[in-house]
Amino acid sequence: MQHLPKPARSHLLGWLWLALSRATKQVVAYCIGDRTKESCQKLEERIPERYKEIFKFSDLWDAYNVVFPENHKSVDKTSGETSHI
Repeated sequence: MQHLPKPARSHLLGWLWLALSRATKQVVAYCIGDRTKESCQKLEERIPERYKEIFKFSDLWDAYNVVFPENHKSVDKTSGETSHI
């Protein structure tokens, strides 16, 4: 199997955005897109209403702070708050 060089290959892949329940570890919403705030917004729109008011943790990617301005905390990946998969 021939492998494409990394720069050529990376544009073919989508970014997987996940929203997980911290209690059950279940995926409650997902979106495949690029790393823009528009893709993050698609994820937010897919989160069930009962999870929308729950406090959220994310890594430090800027799009999260734009899309989730309330009930949200950005943390470093080493904090353990975002490493459930």
